[in-house]
Amino acid sequence: MSKTITVETDPDSHVTHVEVAQQASSDEGVSFQGLKIDTGEAAYDILLIIVVVAFLYSGKKLIDYLYESFIK
Repeated sequence: MSKTITVETDPDSHVTHVEVAQQASSDEGVSFQGLKIDTGEAAYDILLIIVVVAFLYSGKKLIDYLYESFIK
């Protein structure tokens, strides 16, 4: 969603004109808490999110394994 605020003042009459325009974004892609992914295909968007989550989970498990191996 984008918002445009325009303020114009007429120097002769000192009248101020305020215009607020708000445009809704398209509903394409996957959006969650401000993160928007749009590759044009919803299946690819969801697959990309699954791959990123799997990568983060694997990285967390690797760090946990290394921590347990070297600390004990």
